[in-house]
Amino acid sequence: MLSAKSIFLVVAFLVGVDCGASCWPGLVEQEGLVRSSYERSYYDAGRAQIERQQLREQLWRCPEDTGLFYTLPPDDALSGTYSLLSMAIAADDPESVREIAARIRRDMPPDFNELVYGGEYVALAAYLESEMALDELLLMGMSATEAVSGGWDTPLYSAQVFSEAGLRIVRRLVDAGADIETANANGHTAIAYAAWQGDLLKVQCLLALGAPLPAQVDMETLSSLHPYDAVLATNRFIASREKKILPQVAEICGSDGE
Repeated sequence: MLSAKSIFLVVAFLVGVDCGASCWPGLVEQEGLVRSSYERSYYDAGRAQIERQQLREQLWRCPEDTGLFYTLPPDDALSGTYSLLSMAIAADDPESVREIAARIRRDMPPDFNELVYGGEYVALAAYLESEMALDELLLMGMSATEAVSGGWDTPLYSAQVFSEAGLRIVRRLVDAGADIETANANGHTAIAYAAWQGDLLKVQCLLALGAPLPAQVDMETLSSLHPYDAVLATNRFIASREKKILPQVAEICGSDGE
């Protein structure tokens, strides 16, 4: 049975879609749109799916020898170094993740491979709810526990939950060894950060998995970019006596919340 990627490439060939070598600029721009669609204050499920599918199709059009990394100069608005594996993760395309990871193992020096197998790529998958990509990364042996570059945030800390996919990701990270009580360099745990972000589903999931109840968020510390209403709702849950966890959260995260 043909994969979605194979079908797309056949159709692209038949209709004459350009699959030329200059695909990096489009990838960088589209990956930025995917990331922005997962900003908590502006999240929209429909938009996120559309942006992700467009990134997936752009990635499929790239030649097999597309560079693993791409750097834009400092004077460019999108300046920085970009990774092809990050593009595949943002697209949540497991086939591309496998292919690009194989190229990295084959073409890059061993010390670079050790860096890749740290927590940075897993954290990106958790942040963008890239469930299929995360499964591939964990199967490859990438770390669910190590902090990203600079010893900052772990994959569990970075994870966002907008849907049941996000809940499953949190559960998989914990099952893969992520410590729910590990704090980042600022002393904040994953559940405390989730409360600060108004990520009530993640707070409930981590509670169901055994995390201690976080303190309520000081609303005066929030900026205009924070989802104020979501943080307020999370505070109300934390302050409530019953702590009733939603059934879909309890089913995935494995507890009734008591």
